[in-house]
Amino acid sequence: MKQAITNLHATVQPHSDRVGLGCNRGTVRYHVWVTRGRPTKIDGDALYANPAKHLRRGEPGYFGTRQLDATAAKNQPVVRAMLDEAPRLIAEADAREGEREKERLAKVAAERAASHAVDVEAAMKLIDAHLTGDRRFRLATCTVNRDALAEAIADEFARQRNRP
Repeated sequence: MKQAITNLHATVQPHSDRVGLGCNRGTVRYHVWVTRGRPTKIDGDALYANPAKHLRRGEPGYFGTRQLDATAAKNQPVVRAMLDEAPRLIAEADAREGEREKERLAKVAAERAASHAVDVEAAMKLIDAHLTGDRRFRLATCTVNRDALAEAIADEFARQRNRP
């Protein structure tokens, strides 16, 4: 009986077009690398296999990372499972990364503004400096909403001013 393919996921690389697609089958973890613009074509035709995370070197079932041929017939069920779901997995990973980036930038802007008594427009310039190039577009629907962020920074200023 074949083992089920579970834990399908994508990992986006910040400032890069490379995306890792991964899954588990039994105790083996698999991953491939794809390019964001071609999510259904594997970079280099390599399928990587790793043992379960809980296994340590020397334990039964442990093995070093293996580079398998992604085009081999026996590897196709794993490869197909990842590539068929790639657009959805990448969109979900982008959304998670976009939310983390928005939170990080809002925190940086508020801290910078509070510690240096910078006005809201200066804080927005700091955020714009962090979102240069294609990065804004890579985050797709999760780009920073300048108005909402400006409001959050203004609220932070008000909170700072009202401290006893």
